[in-house]
Amino acid sequence: MYLAKSVSVMVAVAALMGVATPSAAQQASPLSQKTSPATTGTYQDGLAAFDSGDLKRAQGIFEQLGQAGDARAQFKIGDMYRYGRGVERDGAAAVIWYQKAADQGFADAQYQLGYMYAKNRGGVKRDDALAITWLRKAADQGHRDAQMELGFMYVNGRGVPRDEAAALLWFQKAADQGDMLAQRAVATFYLYGQGTQKDEAKAISWLTKSAELGDPDAQTYLSRQYFYGNGVEKNYGLAISWLRKAAEQNYPEAQATLGYMYKEGMGLQKDFVAAADWYSKAANQGYPPGQFGLGQLYEKGEGVPLDDAVALSWIRKAAEQGDRWAKANLRNRSKSIPNARKLEYINALRKKAEKGKAKALYDLGDLYWEGDGVPQDYAQAAIWFRKAAEQGDKYAQVALGILYQRGVGVQKDPSIAASWYLKAAERGSPEAQNNLGGLYSEEGGLELDYAKALSWFQKAAEKRLWAAYVNIGRLYDEGQGVPKDKTIAFNWYLKAANQGVWNAQKIVARSYASGTGVPQSYQDATAWYMKGAAKGDEDAQFLLGKWAEQGLGRERSEATAFSFYLEAAEGRHLFAQITVATMLADGRGVAQNFVEAYKWLEISGICLCAETKAAKALLAVEMTPAQIAEGQRLAREWLKK
Repeated sequence: MYLAKSVSVMVAVAALMGVATPSAAQQASPLSQKTSPATTGTYQDGLAAFDSGDLKRAQGIFEQLGQAGDARAQFKIGDMYRYGRGVERDGAAAVIWYQKAADQGFADAQYQLGYMYAKNRGGVKRDDALAITWLRKAADQGHRDAQMELGFMYVNGRGVPRDEAAALLWFQKAADQGDMLAQRAVATFYLYGQGTQKDEAKAISWLTKSAELGDPDAQTYLSRQYFYGNGVEKNYGLAISWLRKAAEQNYPEAQATLGYMYKEGMGLQKDFVAAADWYSKAANQGYPPGQFGLGQLYEKGEGVPLDDAVALSWIRKAAEQGDRWAKANLRNRSKSIPNARKLEYINALRKKAEKGKAKALYDLGDLYWEGDGVPQDYAQAAIWFRKAAEQGDKYAQVALGILYQRGVGVQKDPSIAASWYLKAAERGSPEAQNNLGGLYSEEGGLELDYAKALSWFQKAAEKRLWAAYVNIGRLYDEGQGVPKDKTIAFNWYLKAANQGVWNAQKIVARSYASGTGVPQSYQDATAWYMKGAAKGDEDAQFLLGKWAEQGLGRERSEATAFSFYLEAAEGRHLFAQITVATMLADGRGVAQNFVEAYKWLEISGICLCAETKAAKALLAVEMTPAQIAEGQRLAREWLKK
């Protein structure tokens, strides 16, 4: 149950369960057929027998006490039937006993009934109205799990009108009792202004509470906030401290991020050995960015022995799970193996380049940059670009500037990058003008000078470089060098979005959703996100699924939501895969199918091992060994695609 809550916090999908009416369950499984021979004893005697493994004696004691009206015993025997502990598993019998305890006001039983009614379990049908009734009874008694689940029912408008303020109220009650997942949920609401005024300070406060209780998701998110200075003063020390806490809990995202920071020297002394160690921890859990990062180290012999076979093995593992950088690496490797015609072209190009032909010099550098027909080699690319750039080729000047700005193939040096950009900018290159603006407006470049940045962005925008439109919008968005004006910012983003720039389209969609710089309109936001979804953008598909489930921007439809989630899941969106599993298990928007649900949990478990293991354990209660084996087989087949 705790896992279900955790998954719900991340994907904003309720994690609850559901059953039939007591009378229907009673008819299906009369108590007279379920009782064991009477056994005398106290409730404590029953607990002692249960803990010692004498389940038959425990059953007899609990049933005797339950028949006499002991709510604690009624709940306990309900659990035994629910999970098949010492008796044949029987959801209908479990409901009967839970109902007896719940009718006496026993909060745990009320929560369990609400959980089951919402989740379509125990061989009975989902009933959101009854789920709300029982969850509220338990929540009103301070049952924090019920408070959490009730919050999610309000988020998704299940059994009640959708109401983010009411959801926040219930999350807050659970958070005040120290529930770290509720604290993370409350932080999210304040961070995005859901059901309340946006308040980054409160969001950070609640994230910190959750992180201090050991929530690795909160620790990782808090680390990012400190690293980039979002809502808090930038502090690399605190960023790394929180990230390390999550990594030491075996949280793969944090481990891979630490590996990257050691590899790049971001906030830490560059250390390839430490990078390899953290990447390995994430990679061995099946986390794709960890696998790809480790493969890159083997590819270059950084912190580990140079071994292209091992590198290729790790990179393939990441690519098989959909990692786009790993896929690009494999594409570049395949391009680097020339066919006869390509080889002939490269040899002819090299001869022209050796004669000093500027176009040939640039084209040869570009082949090394792309790894097209030759092994990818940025250092070689820099050599050939420089020869062309010195002859005044503006495209080579831009390319050489990019290498110096990124520190790829050459020592990173923003000043040298700027000098090459300036040469190309003066020759009218809009890309160079835009990149110069970036160096003046972003940390890690030149000394910040937003006026110069705006001037260069405007020059590039005059030549209709749409990326420059986005950058001008960003300056107005943040009030950098110009008065902060969200409306002007939105208009610049919209100009780029209308030209098909997906990054700008996402900003426009978010602006409509939040009412930033434009009146709030989920319909307009949905229209813009649909453009990304049509292109296969998994994040857009996932968000559209979430909105369809909540009735934002369109009529509420769990079936429509499921179709969007499934598209994103097929595109390897982790949280979409978890949500698809949840909806299949619940029978929400799709026919209930435990085998398919288990398949998707098995697939998503690659990246969220601890949480999906717990979710699978809960689902396995409802399944036979043969069904579990089939779910595992289907997952293996899917991962081969």
